[in-house]
Amino acid sequence: MTKEEIKRTVTMNDVVNLYGIKVNRSGFCKCPFHSEKTASMKIYRDSYYCYGCSAHGDIFTFVQTIEHCNFKTAFQQLGGNYEQHKNESSRYTAKMRINARKSEQRIESLNESDEDKVYKLLRETIDECREIEEDAEPFSDEWCEAVKDLEYLDYLYDVMLFDRPQNRDIIDVYQQIRRIKQKRNTGS
Repeated sequence: MTKEEIKRTVTMNDVVNLYGIKVNRSGFCKCPFHSEKTASMKIYRDSYYCYGCSAHGDIFTFVQTIEHCNFKTAFQQLGGNYEQHKNESSRYTAKMRINARKSEQRIESLNESDEDKVYKLLRETIDECREIEEDAEPFSDEWCEAVKDLEYLDYLYDVMLFDRPQNRDIIDVYQQIRRIKQKRNTGS
C-alpha cells in the first residue's frame, strides 16, 4: 500500500487504539508523549494535536514518535510496501549526467532570449526529477533528493511564470537551477 492508501484506510483513532490508548467520546485522550493527569490530546480522523505539549501530526508521525523510529519503519509498520529496484541508482546517475550535458549543449547553441533558456532548463530539470521520483526506490536518498528538488523547482517555475522577473532575477533563477543540476550530476 502507498502512503495515500494507508491514510485512506487507517484512521488516527485506529492507530491510537493499537497502542492501548483510550479515547473518550469527545475525541480526547491522555497524551503518551508527556506526563499528565487529564486528557489533553485531541484525536481527529487523520491527525492529532496535544494541547499540553503541542505534539501534532498524522498517523505516521504518531508511530514515529511513539516507536522512536524513522518514517520508513513507521510506513512499513502501518502496512506500507514498495518495490525494490536493482542497481537503479548508478543507472539513474549516469543517465542524469548524460542528460545534463545534452541540455547544456542545447542551451548554449540556441539563440533564444535568456528567459527562454531558463524556462527550457527549468522544464528539463523538472522532468529529470520527476523521472527519478517515479523510478527510484521510494524513500531512498536519491528519491528524497529528487522530491525535495522538485518542490523547489516548482517554486522557481511559479516565480518565473507569475512574478515576471527582471534580467538580474532571471540570472539568479538560472544559477539556482544550474546548482541543482550540478548537484545531481556529481551525485552529492
